[in-house]
Amino acid sequence: MSTADDVLIVQVGQCGVTAGAALSARICARHDACMAQPASRRPRAPLDGLLVRRGRADTPSSPAAADELVPRAVSVDAEPKAMHDAHKAHTKPVAAVWTEGGRGGVFANGFARDYGGGGARGLPQQASSARRGGESGVNLLSAAMAAVRAWAESSATTPDVLLLHSLAGGTGSGLGTRLLETMRDDGFHKAFVVTASVVPLACGESPIQAVNATLSLSSLAENADAALLLRNDDAVRAATRAREPGMQGANAYLAALLERTLAAHGRGVAPLRDIVTECAPIPAMKFLDAHTSWRPASQPSSSLSSTPPWREVLKAHLAPLVCRTHVDGTTPIKSISSMAFAHGTESDAGEALATLQASRTYTHAAWQTDPWRTRSRPLPLLAGEARHLTVISNRSNAIDVLEGSARRTRALLRAGAFVHHYTPFGVDKEDWEHACHVAETTSDAYRAFYL
Repeated sequence: MSTADDVLIVQVGQCGVTAGAALSARICARHDACMAQPASRRPRAPLDGLLVRRGRADTPSSPAAADELVPRAVSVDAEPKAMHDAHKAHTKPVAAVWTEGGRGGVFANGFARDYGGGGARGLPQQASSARRGGESGVNLLSAAMAAVRAWAESSATTPDVLLLHSLAGGTGSGLGTRLLETMRDDGFHKAFVVTASVVPLACGESPIQAVNATLSLSSLAENADAALLLRNDDAVRAATRAREPGMQGANAYLAALLERTLAAHGRGVAPLRDIVTECAPIPAMKFLDAHTSWRPASQPSSSLSSTPPWREVLKAHLAPLVCRTHVDGTTPIKSISSMAFAHGTESDAGEALATLQASRTYTHAAWQTDPWRTRSRPLPLLAGEARHLTVISNRSNAIDVLEGSARRTRALLRAGAFVHHYTPFGVDKEDWEHACHVAETTSDAYRAFYL
């Protein structure tokens, strides 16, 4: 039965859909591993808050389909190719909507209320409201909200929402933030909404990524309860260290991070609310840092020790991904609150926390006397997986993302570059200025607390 700690995963844009499909596959694999254990050792309600029976809103073609548990996820994209490829390789979501036109990598094109490129469409045997979108010419935003509403209504109360998207592209940044604002105005004002926002590569993915990121960050600052800033650089570095480079490896890392974060909470504990209340209690500082120790499933199991010590897990697989200074190379990055999600029992979590504190990988503000919270859950390990540790922290390196994107956006604005890509969709220079102001004000709040 659905309860108040359910989580609805909304994945938007190419990055959100591909990473979300990998996340859905991990959630299903973890649940299957739990159910494969003997009844005496099986965890109670292993991942029920993330799963739903597909037959609840669909008309199943067979009795087996009615019993199929799938992640409560809604996929939204402006192009069909990435969605079809992702869902062909991984688990299909409960609902998926898309158009044929794309958004050209422009935030304003994704954010605009009226869309070109035809109506929205849906995957076969998915949510009926989304499937009818293409037939009636409903735009992508309306079809996406219809799908989100349909699956939110399957819960006893309005579920919390995890929005997975990118800050750099057009659909993920523009439509993702538009969906966030629409949900806030349309029935989700009491829900906890946390975003998993993928920050573009520092070396560059698009000439207008700074503008897209700044506009997105300003909307997140005003509408989200918390935002996990998942840096593409960290995902690529983790995949390279694990000898699985490329987009597939980066998506696998992001999926592992999010799945472990959600799965670390037992039934009756709402994972997103827990993150918000522990790591983002101050509304002005809601941008969080997240990392996990990760080995790919393709790594030979013979190279894994059965229970590696926490010191090895931290030193070999987590600490190398955690930056300790700001972009200037000298100012130390500090935290005010952190959560450690450990695999195993409460004693394992205590041992992992002691290792973290001894390593000083995370430096906390001097005035913070009790910065750490731990969560642990003895779920079975997946293929190729060893003891793992995940950390979410409210760190001052959010300043680098906020100030960096705002600074580059102002430089483009002074030069009058790329403005013509945004003005046809109603996003003009004043919107750029407002977004920069919000990013800089948020950055100032971080500086007042940390530096």
